[in-house]
Order: sequence, then C-alpha cells, then structure tokens
Amino acid sequence: MNSSSAFATPVVANNSQQVLSDLITALEQTNLYSFISQIATVYGFPPVKGGMDAVLKAIEASIQNPTAAFPNATLNSLEKMIDRIIISGSNYYSIDETQDPNFQSVIQHVFSTSVTDSRYENSYPRKLYDGNSLGNNIKGLYLTKLIDTGDGFAFIFSYVYSVKIKGSRGLGLSYTPQQQFITVFVPHNKNRIEYRLPKNLGKRETAKALASVRNKFFDMLISTNNTIHFKQLNFYNVINSIITDRSFGKAVQIIYVGSNTGCDANVIGRKDPTYEARDVEITNKKRNDIYTPRAVAVRFYRN
Repeated sequence: MNSSSAFATPVVANNSQQVLSDLITALEQTNLYSFISQIATVYGFPPVKGGMDAVLKAIEASIQNPTAAFPNATLNSLEKMIDRIIISGSNYYSIDETQDPNFQSVIQHVFSTSVTDSRYENSYPRKLYDGNSLGNNIKGLYLTKLIDTGDGFAFIFSYVYSVKIKGSRGLGLSYTPQQQFITVFVPHNKNRIEYRLPKNLGKRETAKALASVRNKFFDMLISTNNTIHFKQLNFYNVINSIITDRSFGKAVQIIYVGSNTGCDANVIGRKDPTYEARDVEITNKKRNDIYTPRAVAVRFYRN
C-alpha cells in the first residue's frame, strides 16, 4: 500500500472513537491552552492557535483524518502529550533531598510494587470529578498512574476534595467535588523527590494537598522497611544562588517582589540573545521598597 492510499481512510475505528473522545475531554480538563500550543508540534500535531475550542477540534480532526504531513498525530501521541501536561504543565514545586545511597533502589522497588486505585486509573487521564456536578463532601488521595518518563519515575495521584456552594444550606447536595492530578516525580540518578501540585488548586488547598501527598509517599517508602531522611530544599536560596552565579547561563527573566508593597517587578528579555536580567537593578525610592527575587528563568546557549 502506497503512502497516498494509507492516508485515505480515517484510522480511528468505532472501538477507538470513545478513547479519542475521553482523551479530548482530558485535554480540555487540563485548561492549559498556552502550554498545549507550545508543545503540540513536538508530539506530531499541527500548530494550534485560536483558543482551547479550536485546539480541541484541530487535534481531534488530525487524528480522525490523518495526513502525510502529520503522520504522528495519533491516539498514542495525544495520550503522551496529556501525560506531559499533567506532569510538567503548570505546577507549584516542593522538593525533598536525601544523601541516602540506597535511595534510587528503594524508589525502583516502590515503583515496581505500588498498586494503583483501579477506579481512578481506568478513567485517567480524564478526571472523574471536573467541578461541574453536585455531590457530598468527599475527600481523598488515590494513586492513579505510574509512568517511567525516561528521565524519572512519575507517581500520579488523584487529589479529591469538595468546595461548598455558598447559600446552599438545607438544600441537600451542597458540595462540588473536585479532582486534581498531583505528581510525585523522582528523577533517575538524582537523590530528590519533586512534589508537583497544579497551580489552580489555590493557596490553601495546595498546602493541604502537599501535606497529604508527602505523608502518603513517605508511607510508601516506609513500607519497604527503609528509613530515609530528607531535607526540604529552600527555593529562595537556590534562586539567589543562580542569580549570583553568572556562569550559570543567561538570566532571561527575573521576577522580584517588594518587601513593603508586595508589588512585582518583572525583568524580562527573552527575545534578545544578548540580554542579561542580572544587569538590571530594581529600586523604588519613593516607597523605600526592597526587592527580593522570587523567580528566575535561565537560558543556556550552545557554543
């Protein structure tokens, strides 16, 4: 069969249409249009623009009606892209480090022996609770998916919580169940655990979720009969260290926050390859603000 005839008939059979529908729903639930538009071509899909609705239609069409221009626009590619979005899309980070020489072998054992919750795994990457239904006040943390990403192990949990509907007292079901995916990521050959929590959890719920997933993962480590001691990484010290070390790439963006006003100062120059954000000093003489860096983006250039 030549290439022209190979692309003449849609490859999504009837038994795959439901899989595609579920994956498109999962992609929509990520609500990360900007990130999707950045990585879609990496996973074999056409360049996308025009908002989330347009993205969903374009990706669905590229799978249903494959062309020679985008032969890698497949269900498998879509699933891998959604994994990437969940694991790396838009997260808050908390990192624990250890010096234990047995850490990696313990992690490999935990990864190979952990059992997922079948209800949530069977639905993944689609959420069971998308915030559009009423229910009882439920909460929980469920191991949902185990993925070897090539550069590390990803333990994906479903964090389920409920938001009370204002003014609903005495009206029966008065909560909206919510579900967010939380990733515990352990890089290969690195002695650290990265807790990645989606930013749309909100500050208060993020604190609860972090405590819950950290305790859960520690219990998983303890179940191996190994005692590993961790130290939580101080991100502000890391940021200051990067800014101080001018040999560590070029700082293309630094975000500062004022000590008195709490106002941000965003120093950015991503398009100019010669730009160095470290050269910019931030002052506010009128309000006597002291600006402290809270985020830095560094770019490395090949010689």
